[in-house]
Amino acid sequence: MEALERQSADEAQAPARGSARPAALRLNPLPATLGEKPCPQRPALQARPLLSDSQAGELELLFRLLGNTTRLKILHCLVREGELPVGELCEKIGLNTQAVSNQLRNLAGNGIVMARRCGTNIHYRVVDDCVLELLERGLCQRECVEERGAQGCGSEGCCNG
Repeated sequence: MEALERQSADEAQAPARGSARPAALRLNPLPATLGEKPCPQRPALQARPLLSDSQAGELELLFRLLGNTTRLKILHCLVREGELPVGELCEKIGLNTQAVSNQLRNLAGNGIVMARRCGTNIHYRVVDDCVLELLERGLCQRECVEERGAQGCGSEGCCNG
């Protein structure tokens, strides 16, 4: 697992050859309001052509970034609290500064969070509404499976219903 994280961090730091960040992981402009439905101008998943190898690789990187308990706790805390300095974020999620700072650099390098210096502190906030939507859907799916078993999401009152 540690090797996977190192690989993800290395991939996150290195832009794709001949371009900046892969399109799926570029920093989005700051949203007007976090929590609004992201990318309404994009076609629905069912209407898109099948993923190319490149697109699948970009999505794999995104899911690797989100597939880490520390990063998920960081993101959830930042969504709940808004912008936080690293020290306060560490206190809230109960992890040491080095571990949190490493993960924040990884998230910032992929356009998911943004850093702002305020005196001697660095404050972070979530800037990618698409990631918020993924987290919401992921939590909904897990809660539905827990409540409904194998039928999972899809009924009325659920995230898909």
